[in-house]
Amino acid sequence: MAKQLSIIVPVYNVEKYIRPCLESVFCQGLDDEDYELIVVNDGTPDRSMEMIADLLNQHSNITVVNQANQGLSVARNKGMSMATGEYILFLDSDDLLVESSLPVILKQALEKQPDIIVADYLKMNDEDVNSSQAQVVQPDIIEWTEKSGRELFYEYERVTVWHRLYRLSYLLEHHIQFIPGVTYEDNPFTYECYLKGAKCLKTNMLLNIYRQHENSITKSFNLSGAEDLAIAIDSLWRLREQVSLNQQEYKRLEAVTFKFFVELIERTFTHISGFFNQLRAMDLISHAAPDLSFTAGRPQKIITFLYKRSPRLLMTVWKIKWWLNKKGHRHWIFSEQKR
Repeated sequence: MAKQLSIIVPVYNVEKYIRPCLESVFCQGLDDEDYELIVVNDGTPDRSMEMIADLLNQHSNITVVNQANQGLSVARNKGMSMATGEYILFLDSDDLLVESSLPVILKQALEKQPDIIVADYLKMNDEDVNSSQAQVVQPDIIEWTEKSGRELFYEYERVTVWHRLYRLSYLLEHHIQFIPGVTYEDNPFTYECYLKGAKCLKTNMLLNIYRQHENSITKSFNLSGAEDLAIAIDSLWRLREQVSLNQQEYKRLEAVTFKFFVELIERTFTHISGFFNQLRAMDLISHAAPDLSFTAGRPQKIITFLYKRSPRLLMTVWKIKWWLNKKGHRHWIFSEQKR
């Protein structure tokens, strides 16, 4: 029997967080008959599944999928392939749902039938989440605004999938999936949704508590992460070949992609220790995303030239730039300002 909602929760190394995550789902006040919870055990080596064993036995609407570790994107794709809900929620296993928020948001989705419904969220660290004094207060006035995906494309420079509901039939119709085996996959996934003509509904209602902690993916970065992020950036850049864009939309996509590319270079320089390893990272990045080319202004053109000519040269120049900025010399070669 088809459900109103499928909640997909990948599980890997989250024994400290998974139980509160699932308990926040069961505290929403939804009837078990109306939704399904798909728990994808991505080969977790810790006690995550033990921590929720009793919960799994208490609810008939839970499906558990066990697979060898293949990463968050594959786990989400697997959950999506099994989903029967009209809408899908990708819930990260270290986050929480705000109490009683999901029924209200789901009701709006079912009534207005958007392809994507975008809610708001609240950031908290572990101490805040665990505090008995912690309270989540919804806005005094809850707003619901209908927008096109193209409109939201201009509003968001960074998108995450876990505070959005997606209409399953829309994803299937446009063959939209996460890039298998790659982290940082949220941006190309949701931008593809936006640019393929999605009808959207945006609300200021809080749906998630985004838990910030030291073990999260976004806190760590290494050679493999650099390559993964480059693949995600390349996928985002290739959207210009998959959808029809006007000149303004093309420039916007170029600007967003360039921002992520600069962030990639900065992360490589600041988080990967050793200049030799940084050069190795640049080699991996250039193979993963060989066709990046930016033209809007002198900084973009210079960085593109260096990247095409020699990715290692770009990292060398970046090191010089960092040294000059540290010494207080702000007007370097990439600046738009004239000397």
